[in-house]
Amino acid sequence: MANLIVFAILAVVILASAVFCVSTKRIMRAATALLFVLFGVAGLYFLLDYTFLVLLKSASMLVVSP
Repeated sequence: MANLIVFAILAVVILASAVFCVSTKRIMRAATALLFVLFGVAGLYFLLDYTFLVLLKSASMLVVSP
């Protein structure tokens, strides 16, 4: 039951951040929203116990972020 709640929270965060990312006109807000999307996807990977993919996704966020 806890996994379902965490999944729902991550899904809402990912969807809201993705919509905000494509709808905003300011580049820094879009980049910040994109980071929330990437952290949410990393959270989904962690929820599925794909720890290697979580590390790869987190490392790619460090390289992409300014």
